[in-house]
Amino acid sequence: MELGQIKGGKTMEETKQQTKVYCIPDDAAWDRVLASRAALQAALDAFAAGLRQLGSYAKRLAEAGGIKKAPNPLSPASSAD
Repeated sequence: MELGQIKGGKTMEETKQQTKVYCIPDDAAWDRVLASRAALQAALDAFAAGLRQLGSYAKRLAEAGGIKKAPNPLSPASSAD
């Protein structure tokens, strides 16, 4: 198989969704991709766990006095990111 050719003999120009095809040049690069994906998944899992610890929005809003008394939930730190 030549560089720029996809399994089945098609070139990148002949494939659909060309924007979603990336060349991984060797096994070392593929290992880095897998390691990066694992690190991303671990970060997402930690983020999700942190959000779960906050509890439900409805419960926290009620604890803060309801929609009319609660502070604006969109702080500059959260909306600027």
